[in-house]
Amino acid sequence: MVELILQKLRQVQDLLHYLDDFITAGPPNSLCAQYFSIARHRCHRLGLPLHPLKCVGPSSVMVVSGIELDSVEQIARLPSDKLETACLLVQQWRSRKWRNRGQLESLIGHLQHAKVV
Repeated sequence: MVELILQKLRQVQDLLHYLDDFITAGPPNSLCAQYFSIARHRCHRLGLPLHPLKCVGPSSVMVVSGIELDSVEQIARLPSDKLETACLLVQQWRSRKWRNRGQLESLIGHLQHAKVV
């Protein structure tokens, strides 16, 4: 419903919607900043709470679903804090002979987006 309000009624173009996140994307000097402002204002008027860490813009680097997207370098990477946590967990795993299922699932959860290059 929010997507419909923003795109059709408020004419916010280039709106991406994923789960509970909305992203306005476009080249530098586009109307993204204006669309961002309209979307924030409309959500405020609808009484929809916005997480301050998710209200970022305009920017060429943003975190979406735990992945850092860099539109200048055209890459996706783990944010440094997540990468450090994943490396620490792997080091802890190497020092033990066994782990339980919950610990394995936790490690898998941290590594699901990681890719060694």
